[in-house]
Amino acid sequence: MKKIFLILLVMIAIAGCQNKKETDETVYVRLETTHGDITLMLYDETPLHRNNFVELVKSGFYDDILFHRIIDGFMIQTGNPQTRGTYIEGADLSKYRYTIPAEIVPGLFHKKGAVAAARTGDSSNPLRASSSTQFYIVQGVTHDSAQIIRQEERINDNIRMNMYYRFMAEERAQADSAGLQLSTAELQEKATIRIDEYFKNIEPYNIPEDQKAVYATEGGTPHLDMNYTVFGQVLEGFEVIDKIAAEPRDRSDRPLSDTVRILKAEIVKR
Repeated sequence: MKKIFLILLVMIAIAGCQNKKETDETVYVRLETTHGDITLMLYDETPLHRNNFVELVKSGFYDDILFHRIIDGFMIQTGNPQTRGTYIEGADLSKYRYTIPAEIVPGLFHKKGAVAAARTGDSSNPLRASSSTQFYIVQGVTHDSAQIIRQEERINDNIRMNMYYRFMAEERAQADSAGLQLSTAELQEKATIRIDEYFKNIEPYNIPEDQKAVYATEGGTPHLDMNYTVFGQVLEGFEVIDKIAAEPRDRSDRPLSDTVRILKAEIVKR
């Protein structure tokens, strides 16, 4: 394992006994959508996300909810509680304002059909905690060797920027604790010094060869790797992803039709 993974170990939540499943069976979920059915498998390696998703499915949260962000060749996103068919303007959504600690596992990557948690950006969320309800399904495209190199550069830029925001947050906390009032420029200087020192002996992240082969043949979105929590994978319904992603959309990537929805989500056996 490359040294770069040490950066991310703090973001891989280790679930204790209280996060174990009730059974040892793999969890499968069927999303009945307006464009056909999608069957997902949830990863045991990300128990916090798996358990949270299961509870939301069981509660009926995803029933009649919009795919509110779609980008052809990239992904389809859903889970915004304000887009549920039963949503009433001004309803109290406070119970969905929690986040889930990141469970970024190197072997779980953004190939086509990957199911991953949405989140806010690193500047306000340096530990990359996930949204409680919103997730996306990767469509992506295939990548040749030159494109993979550029994707690796983007991943490493993301890792470096994430560490910068984390160091900024730490420096701000330390200054506050000591009763010091440092300017943004002073905090940035301290974070930059720490970044330069930290990465002196850190090897760049390289996409594993087996994952490169998948990106070349099946496709995906490599630049998101090590950046968001992947917690599941589509097993059936890839053509449904393509249909939804191809729907007309506005400048905010919202479908022009509010009929592009999950009609029902349920736990299923296989």
